[in-house]
Amino acid sequence: MIYRIVGIVASLIITSIADFPIGPSVIGPNAFSLPSSVPFTFKPIDDDILPGKVDYFNCTTFGPFSLETVTNDAEVTFTYELYSVPSQNFIERVRLLNSSNSVVASSSKTFFYYVKGDRREVTFSLRIRDYLTKDGLTLNFELVNEPSYEIVKTYSTHFYPSSDETISWLDLKQNTHTSKTLGFYSDTFSMRPLVEKIDFTHFGDYVDVDNYYRLDFTKNLIHYPSNCSFRYNSAYLLFNDKDRLFPYLSHLLTGDIKIPLSMVRNGTYIYFQFKNAFYINKRTLQISSTYRNGFVLTNDFYLPINGRSKFNGKQLYLILNGIGLDNISTTIPIRYDTSKSLVGVCTDGDYCVIGGTR
Repeated sequence: MIYRIVGIVASLIITSIADFPIGPSVIGPNAFSLPSSVPFTFKPIDDDILPGKVDYFNCTTFGPFSLETVTNDAEVTFTYELYSVPSQNFIERVRLLNSSNSVVASSSKTFFYYVKGDRREVTFSLRIRDYLTKDGLTLNFELVNEPSYEIVKTYSTHFYPSSDETISWLDLKQNTHTSKTLGFYSDTFSMRPLVEKIDFTHFGDYVDVDNYYRLDFTKNLIHYPSNCSFRYNSAYLLFNDKDRLFPYLSHLLTGDIKIPLSMVRNGTYIYFQFKNAFYINKRTLQISSTYRNGFVLTNDFYLPINGRSKFNGKQLYLILNGIGLDNISTTIPIRYDTSKSLVGVCTDGDYCVIGGTR
């Protein structure tokens, strides 16, 4: 602690070095003592060391955790630089509290002397799997005075496991899905709740078709305004092929074809593309999952030339498993529709040719 002497010393006037005796007594403890009649006090000046400074706090992103998959200890690192507390002995401590506000776990570091304004980093390893329930946990990062054990500074948040739910497409279509607090991160001042939004409300009901023979899902978009990284377990396109339009693709026992998809993030949107490449006969547009003589490699999925009328109006399904931090799943029904001809009469074509004489 640094102190300043506060008081008025009017009776001590130093005119020259001769006012003090020469010899060892000058260096003694009372060499510069003031008369007892001069009042003075000692005042701590910690608040004046670096005026205008504010506390800094940062931490690694913590969460999300799934009750189904959390198996290992979870580490979190805290970094802080404090000006709102005086220099003192500190114990760094993390406590986990359940929904009843009872402490279920506590971990402390060895005490040390903290100098106000120093930047310090500390890491804790927590056995989240032993305590996390659907009711969530409160995590407190605390700086405790030693030896009084008074809590001097606390950073706190409550978080829940991911929902791991299968949600009806009708519910997702009507309302943006907003998760509970799934963990936390830092804004350099405090712990911020890790909350995810996934918006399907503007998702199209039809496959966007840029020409008659290619399935294109790049314009069927999911709005994902969350700052966190997007992740998913699996995504598939499923449809029934009772007409055997795709004899060179694998079929399930039900006659369904199940094709893996990738979910790709572009800014605040997620779109779909086919995960694996195909082989195609350029003359017939017949598609195959493995190489065949005369077929060439393509990243797109095509309908055979003679299959448009049979496939038109086909019910397709996008099956999404474990998407987002909240680990939700759903099945999206979508139709393939090419009701118009590319070139035809103007009432039935995207493009038409008008003839006649002038």
